[in-house]
Amino acid sequence: MEPVQLPCSHNFCRGCISSRVTGKAAARCPECNHRSTSLLPVFSLKDTVSELEERVRAQDQRMHRLLEVNQAETMQRLESTHFKYVRNHTHKVQQLIERRQETEKYLVQNFIKDSDTISFRKDTEPYHMLMDSSDIETAASQTVKPLHPNKSHNVLPSTKTSNYDKIYLK
Repeated sequence: MEPVQLPCSHNFCRGCISSRVTGKAAARCPECNHRSTSLLPVFSLKDTVSELEERVRAQDQRMHRLLEVNQAETMQRLESTHFKYVRNHTHKVQQLIERRQETEKYLVQNFIKDSDTISFRKDTEPYHMLMDSSDIETAASQTVKPLHPNKSHNVLPSTKTSNYDKIYLK
């Protein structure tokens, strides 16, 4: 920046005044609108402007350093937080997967146990007595009587009832 003075005694930088003059023979003062044809250098302000430029440059450099340090600290915190979140989240997901696998194993074991129990009952004499085709044919030809006299909706043929009583009411 080069400070200049207009004949009206107002001071500006050469770049600012030159941009207003483009293509014109004379410049007008932005403060008082006085017409001016000459720009005089101001040596007394030159040192002040240089000193201010240096201060601004130094302050700008300090700000950049602080921002870099702050940015580095922020990135470290962010990475640490992200790592903790992933570690905790992964652990919880793993626990849920293990619980699901345990539950599936338990259900399969119970299913196998129940199917074995059902298969075992199929091989018993009472099951064959109930399911024997001759019993079914005879039961169909006989009259139907209720299992319980008070509950008329539960009905089996009389031979089935006696077989049922033998097996389950022992």
